[in-house]
Amino acid sequence: MAAGVAAAVGRERRRVVEALRAAGATSAQQAVSADRVGHVRFHVIARLEARGVIHRTDDGRVWLDEAAWEVFNARLHRIALVMVGVALVAILVAAGMSLR
Repeated sequence: MAAGVAAAVGRERRRVVEALRAAGATSAQQAVSADRVGHVRFHVIARLEARGVIHRTDDGRVWLDEAAWEVFNARLHRIALVMVGVALVAILVAAGMSLR
């Protein structure tokens, strides 16, 4: 179940990023109203904003920091790989213990 929730959150994140890219909102000068991002959950924007991926201008418009998105996304992939590695080690240990 947790994997399903994580996948849904990931899809929402990507939807926001793609909407900002499609709107051309990749700098403060090209920022758009959050309403133009489309039908997204505003908590997704808030979380990406808290992580420095999305920035807000003084008048409330938002824009995507592509470099920050790449760093954030790479970090998520590293975490996922570590989790898979830990799960594989746990499976191997459990299998080894059951053979005794």
